[in-house]
Amino acid sequence: MIPRIYDNSFTTYESNGLGLLVDAISCQVEEESNGDFELTLVYPSDGSFFYALKQDNLVKADASDNLKGQLFRIDTISKPLNGQVTVYAKHISFDLAKNSLNEDVAEENIKCENAGKHMLQKSDADSRFSIESNIEMLGNYSMDRKTDCLSAIAGTRGSLIDTFGNGPKLLRDNFTISVLTRRGKDDNTLIAYKKNITGFTLEEDYSEIINIIKPYATYTEDEVEKTLYIDETGVKSPRYVEGDIVKSQWMDFSDKFDEDEAPTKEKLKNLAEKYFNDNSCDLPKMTYKIEFQPLSQTEEYKEDGLAELEYIGMDDSVYIANSKYGIRDQARVIKTTYNVLADKYISIELGDPKTTLGSIINKNNTDTVTKDEVKDIVDKTNKKDYPNTLPAVPVVTIDRAGFKTVSLSWTFDNKPYYSYQVYASQEQGFSPNAFDLIYEGKGSAFLHEVECSQTWYYRVRAINTYGNATDFSEEVSATTTKISDAAEYFQEAAIESALIGSLNADVINAGKLKGTFIDARQLTVTDGNGNITFLIDSEGNVSIRATEFSLEGKTISSYIDDVTTDISEQKERINKILEDGTLIPSEKRQLQIILDDIAKEYAEITANALKYNIAYNDFQTAYNALYNYLTVDCKINDIEITTNVHQDTLKNYFENYYTKRGNINNLINDKINSNIDDKLSSSDSEAVFNALTKNGTIQGLYMQDGKLYFNGQYINAKNLKVIDSKGNTTFYIDSNGNVTINATDFSLEGKAIDDYVNSHVVEVTGITMKRVSISYYISTSPTQLLGGSWSTTKPTWVSGKYIWQKTVTTYSNNTTSESEPVCITGPKGEQGTPGGKGDQGVSITRVSNRYGKSTSKIDPPTTWYTNYPEWERGYYIWTKSIIYYSDGTTTETTPYVDTSWEGMANLVDNKVDNTQQAIFNALTNNGQVQGIYLQNGKVYLNGEYIKTNSLNASNITFDDLTGKTIKGARFFTAPKEGATDGYLFRIYSDGSVYSSKTIQVYGESNDGSYAQLTPGKVTATEYLQSPGLITSNNSLYFGIQGYTPPNDNSTRMVKLTRDANNEYTYFMPCYNPTSSSGGIRLGSTSGFWNVVYATNGVKTSSDRSLKENINYLNKESSINYDDLYNFIKNDYALATYNYIGESEKRISAIAQDMLVNSDGTDNKIGQLITNSEEAYKTQATLAIEETQLVNVLIGALKKTMEKVEELEDKLNSK
Repeated sequence: MIPRIYDNSFTTYESNGLGLLVDAISCQVEEESNGDFELTLVYPSDGSFFYALKQDNLVKADASDNLKGQLFRIDTISKPLNGQVTVYAKHISFDLAKNSLNEDVAEENIKCENAGKHMLQKSDADSRFSIESNIEMLGNYSMDRKTDCLSAIAGTRGSLIDTFGNGPKLLRDNFTISVLTRRGKDDNTLIAYKKNITGFTLEEDYSEIINIIKPYATYTEDEVEKTLYIDETGVKSPRYVEGDIVKSQWMDFSDKFDEDEAPTKEKLKNLAEKYFNDNSCDLPKMTYKIEFQPLSQTEEYKEDGLAELEYIGMDDSVYIANSKYGIRDQARVIKTTYNVLADKYISIELGDPKTTLGSIINKNNTDTVTKDEVKDIVDKTNKKDYPNTLPAVPVVTIDRAGFKTVSLSWTFDNKPYYSYQVYASQEQGFSPNAFDLIYEGKGSAFLHEVECSQTWYYRVRAINTYGNATDFSEEVSATTTKISDAAEYFQEAAIESALIGSLNADVINAGKLKGTFIDARQLTVTDGNGNITFLIDSEGNVSIRATEFSLEGKTISSYIDDVTTDISEQKERINKILEDGTLIPSEKRQLQIILDDIAKEYAEITANALKYNIAYNDFQTAYNALYNYLTVDCKINDIEITTNVHQDTLKNYFENYYTKRGNINNLINDKINSNIDDKLSSSDSEAVFNALTKNGTIQGLYMQDGKLYFNGQYINAKNLKVIDSKGNTTFYIDSNGNVTINATDFSLEGKAIDDYVNSHVVEVTGITMKRVSISYYISTSPTQLLGGSWSTTKPTWVSGKYIWQKTVTTYSNNTTSESEPVCITGPKGEQGTPGGKGDQGVSITRVSNRYGKSTSKIDPPTTWYTNYPEWERGYYIWTKSIIYYSDGTTTETTPYVDTSWEGMANLVDNKVDNTQQAIFNALTNNGQVQGIYLQNGKVYLNGEYIKTNSLNASNITFDDLTGKTIKGARFFTAPKEGATDGYLFRIYSDGSVYSSKTIQVYGESNDGSYAQLTPGKVTATEYLQSPGLITSNNSLYFGIQGYTPPNDNSTRMVKLTRDANNEYTYFMPCYNPTSSSGGIRLGSTSGFWNVVYATNGVKTSSDRSLKENINYLNKESSINYDDLYNFIKNDYALATYNYIGESEKRISAIAQDMLVNSDGTDNKIGQLITNSEEAYKTQATLAIEETQLVNVLIGALKKTMEKVEELEDKLNSK
């Protein structure tokens, strides 16, 4: 079964809910008798319904062979690990553990079912829950209001299963909880060594054995509480043997006496003996964990009609016979582990339950699991589902050693159970350890970011889900390079290494072109002889003329996959199916395929609707109505019967679905278009184009199909980098079209940036000051900067030195400006006339800056601040310094104003109307400056004007791209709105190739032989060569004479098929033998099979409905029993022989010997059992029809028996 996911708001669960978890990696359900009941799901973190795997949502899955469609509420979700998450979900019945009673429950002389119903009525439990029971005994049931509902059923002392019956069992079927005397059956299915056991574990638990019970009872007599004991030795187990280790326990049986009943020693003894008998506490707990193949799933049991006898469920009695360990025992099923995806048990456990609901409800559950715990679960799950194999040892290749990166790749086997580990070290010949691991995953390439001028060594190995690993690869190395001067650049980087003779935007000639995204039209690949071996035209059509071609490692003839049928074909198929108003099994199978396709597209459409916040209630209603009508009314899943249908009703359901689907698709498309229109309307686009081209008059810039092109379809790129010879990025365009320029020399219209600023006054808001810092310089001169350097640390004044100061302003666009340096202190004065004893010497103790704002750049402000003020439009910021001396006096420097930022502000802040178009016009002189152009609101660079030693881009778009080798993570061409990823032809980094039209491979230049992939089929003019043909459908068809569409009523087709219950596989003709004049034969008179092996023989149809002209043999028949007897007696001569070319001796008749009698007349029996007439027509060899011969032998035997009986009668009469 494929699990289904439901939002917690759902109240019905018959539909597919949010969708089918078809991409689940594993799913299993574990149930313990009266204990835990949990689903564990491993799901990819990039799966279609990963978003729906959240706490309290529901998963619907089969829990066993007998317990189908159970609901499990998600409890815990692990963090993603290796692209997977593990989801733990409790059975819906565990919701009752979160519902408490609203009042105490006290019921007397009541049946179990009624007590349970009364308990639920006095609780907060969901009204859908109900209690059922087949226990007829009456009992007294009481429960405290502080108890939760699940504990009241089976999780605490005095619960339903504790009060009623002798060890009753729970059957939890969604919202119905059944308390049963027995849940299982006693047919004692045999699980035997060499019969169906595939794994066996026996556990014996002696920890809880009691072999002596010391019973007692407490009672009240004359208002005095008393306790009655029997003798100190207690009551021994009937299995106790003198000398055994004593394991005794006091046991209170007070509740087994009525209030007015006085306990007696005799009854205490009887109660203890009964306890031994009922609970087997004197025996070890035997637990058998068995992995076995249910014979219900084997073909021989199905054919013999025994399958139903081998279904096993919870609490069933099972007979174990393991001659290998000398074990023959009878036990009950206490735990099952069920593989939901494979619809079969993984294992069962027999014996005594290890947990109870009480232990589960009361344990402290954590909300998270550790990484190691998740890994263990994932590993265990994978070990169940994947083989313990390893791929070949990887072969590592260094693809490129760049400035600060090393790109490496390795050979790999693309299996879900293999991962690869990359280890790196700067030590040659290193032994890999955990500290050297730099990558682990399922990829086949890795980009290692390092420093320049470094040498690294690499080794790679593969690991599987069992933790086993291959040997390490051979060590490879790479060295990153730092280019030091221009000579090295021109000689090595530009010519020898980069091999860039020229970079032309119309045609790029390159040895290798790498990128993560290449958007191209008219792409050609030419071999060394000048032949075009690969061509993609502008419409996405692909032509391949290769001597060798493979997809995913397979030749084209072996690459066969299922393609979803489009809507028009679906409607045509539906109309044809409904022509006669009935659905036969084959038509139901077709409707199953159509419904499966619809279910998949429903999941995709609803996911998109959720993404764009679009309500899809009508679409969901239409889908559910169609799904229910097909599965419930039309019974398409029951292919054993023919069902009458109302043609118009079913057509209306289909039409309603397609209509609602079209409506929601339109809403989704409108939402997408609206998002685009919000960015740039069609009128804006026209205005931008007219502004760029002066209404279309500028030569070289033109619009075609709504797209702008400049000077011959140059470069349309995102994430474009220009790197100088030192490895610095001097020009960068990110994926949003933002441009960053870090150039040592930059000009616009041939002018330096300062000259250009002075000649263009612009006015755009948005640039603000980011920060201001003060720098200091200690100079030996009061008029110029000499002998020192700038520092942001305030200096200490030194006699004879001069302190200078400047202000550095940083703006929000990360540009800076500096004020003119100012000398703020002088040196020590000249030597004066000697005088008397002077005053205490004076020195500078500190310098403190003050800041103020003024609307004037001439008059300083009157208010000053110690902190730098926030800049406002229209204000100038002034700065002065206060110098403090050791004698307590101060002086102030002359206030100065920083106006250096005005130049930059005027460039970006003074003139234009705050639009991207205005900025672009300023940069390009209204679009006339070549090198930069605007398209769809983004800025692009004309590649003709790029000069660089390295060009790296995550997205390069070309109309004409030529090169010997083109490399990239993805390759898209033939753009089309609405196509997947927006293109008709796509090649992805994992090797997947997709085309919405045709892929052809030609063997010769005249195109006489070819193989072709088109939507839905593979065509080859010669043959398909493959080690196997596989389909995910129930049937695989083979046809001749061009009859390719699958058809179950064709005498030119055969099929390999599964029945609706997935029980049998058939290889059979595609026609009804009762209505076909011809038929399909195995072998012919000119082509015999050498040997046919069959386990159960060959079954020949003998049904009356297939026959006509039936005449039973009698004495008047043209052929009678005497003829058959005489033929075997006189004409059927046996001979030994061997076939020509073989040495094996055989015995049989010779066909020619039985065609004519000794007198030359036709032997009518001999000609009946040979193919004489067919052989005569085709001049072929003769053969004996064994079925005819067997019936002739039976007729002869019957005649022989008559003769024997006649002889017996004669003997008896004498």
